[in-house]
Amino acid sequence: MKTWVIVGASRGIGKGFVQQALDRGDQIHASVRKPEEQTVAALWPHAKPGQCHVYACDMLSETSIHVRSSTKGDLTIWLTLRTQ
Repeated sequence: MKTWVIVGASRGIGKGFVQQALDRGDQIHASVRKPEEQTVAALWPHAKPGQCHVYACDMLSETSIHVRSSTKGDLTIWLTLRTQ
């Protein structure tokens, strides 16, 4: 099992990466802009309990990304997606 941190996970290719990693049984730490609206249940309803965690992270803020980089566990992959 791999552990992923995916910044920009609520739509587009980021959401697709999360979906694929969940399908493989990997652990996900996904950042979104509005975690109160963009929940695991709303974005990836098939995720197993505890498999995916959603956090607020502004990918344009170095401080915000640094705070999220302190993920616990054995981090395998860090993926940041930015679209404009």
